[in-house]
Amino acid sequence: MIEYLPDNGDESYLYVEIDKNSRRDTSAVKNEIASIFKEYFNISNLQLNQTISIKTLSQSILDVDGVVTFSTRRGNLTSNLLQLLVYNPVYPNDDYTFTEQDINLKYFQFPYFKDLLNISNRIEVTRQE
Repeated sequence: MIEYLPDNGDESYLYVEIDKNSRRDTSAVKNEIASIFKEYFNISNLQLNQTISIKTLSQSILDVDGVVTFSTRRGNLTSNLLQLLVYNPVYPNDDYTFTEQDINLKYFQFPYFKDLLNISNRIEVTRQE
């Protein structure tokens, strides 16, 4: 059993590879991907009972000019899909899961992305070799 700590999701990172022949600066790609998350999870774009589309977010990342692939990494665990931690902040030790599928919120649930303003600290962009 994984021992859960409220900051467990803080150890997750998005690793993005861009084409070795791309002329784009890696920091520009990183900023563009961070903007995707900031726009999607902007409080003015969110509502109760909505679906968080991981498929849409993933496709938006892949649509960034130069991006070839990406993976989500948490410790020594790697997923070639976008993976998000979903948890109840009232019961963080009992009610959490990592998911790679769209999230259908209940009628009383509102989406929140923890530390969204610093999302770029969780994104690493490298050039393929």
